[in-house]
Amino acid sequence: MEIVNTVDPSMIREGETVILKCLIQSHPWVYRIIWYKDGEEIIPTDRILMDEHQVILKDVTKNMSGQYVCSAANVEGDGFSR
Repeated sequence: MEIVNTVDPSMIREGETVILKCLIQSHPWVYRIIWYKDGEEIIPTDRILMDEHQVILKDVTKNMSGQYVCSAANVEGDGFSR
């Protein structure tokens, strides 16, 4: 399982919308994807929108900064983005 992150943090500015995508290459395919910020599972809000493969951070602020990680699981085990 390979999970790729393509966001350059130095290009993010306050007030922007940031889209984090979990690009997964896996066989067999994954049955679960979970997003984390600083080790805590992300809970959607009016400014944090989620679907399985992406998190959309609307009107970002400095307190939204941190380490965002997606976790994907299949029958072979779990994988985490870098």
